[in-house]
Amino acid sequence: DSIMGNFSGKTDNPPQQSEQKSQSSGDQQQQAPSKKSKGKYKVELAASVLGGSGPFTAYHTSVLIDGREYFFDMGGVMSSSNLLSHQGKQQMQRIEIGYTNKSASGMERTLRPYFAGGTYDLLRKNC
Repeated sequence: DSIMGNFSGKTDNPPQQSEQKSQSSGDQQQQAPSKKSKGKYKVELAASVLGGSGPFTAYHTSVLIDGREYFFDMGGVMSSSNLLSHQGKQQMQRIEIGYTNKSASGMERTLRPYFAGGTYDLLRKNC
């Protein structure tokens, strides 16, 4: 699930003042860092406890894009509108990750070849 991140891999942090001051003295004008607009689609992580305790707790995770859940199981990349993959599990939490301009359908198209049906493995390739 960590593949998702912010999809671009780029940080949204503006340059620090010390970085701006380190420009050569030949530059008379300093450009203000461009303010990046917020993406269109809200991205959240959903996590619920499968079992264990302390540092040995196992979790099930999925990603939500605009409230629609995407998860990986024996059927491949799946989606639901009601957090289906977390039903019956303990202590489900939703954590806002941020926003993206990448669509959910684009994410699915990108991930499906790597997470095909029948390739789920509890220890080696899981949610």
